[in-house]
Amino acid sequence: MDGDTEYFIEKCIKRYPGYSVEDVIFEYAMCSKCTEKIRQEISRESMQKIERFFFERAVLFNRSSLLREADPNQPEGWLHNCLITELTKEETDEYQVYAQCRGDQMYLNLMPYMISLQGMELITGLLSEKTLGEMGRFIDEHFGLPPEFKDKPLVLF
Repeated sequence: MDGDTEYFIEKCIKRYPGYSVEDVIFEYAMCSKCTEKIRQEISRESMQKIERFFFERAVLFNRSSLLREADPNQPEGWLHNCLITELTKEETDEYQVYAQCRGDQMYLNLMPYMISLQGMELITGLLSEKTLGEMGRFIDEHFGLPPEFKDKPLVLF
C-alpha cells in the first residue's frame, strides 16, 4: 500500500433477498504482473470471445458519461449497475466488483465496476473447458470455497 505497485482487487458478494445482509464469498488483491500471468493461462479462444463480448455487450458508452459526471471522491455509484446487464445490486443475488489500484490510490477510469451473477453466467458460457479448469484450479488453490459455491460462475479478471 505504501509503494508504487499496481494491482487489481476483486470481491465476490452474496446477497440475501429480503434481508439487508451480504456475505463476501471471496476477495483478493493481485499485482499487475501476476494478473497478466493468470490471463496468459486463459485460452486464446476464450480471451477472444471475452474481448468480443465486452466490446458488444458492456455498457461502456453510458458508463463513460456517468464517470465524467460522477464525483471522483464517491465511486460507489459506479458499482450500482452491472457493466454487462445493467441490473442493479438489488436485482441480483450475487455480484463481483473489480478495481485497479496503485499504492493506496484507486484508478477511476473504466474501473471500478460491478458484474451481476447474470453477467457472470453469460461470460462463463463463453469460456473453454481449459479456461474453466484453470479458473477452478486457481479458486481451489487460493480460496477453498465451500461446496455450495463450487458450481457458481466465478469469473476472475
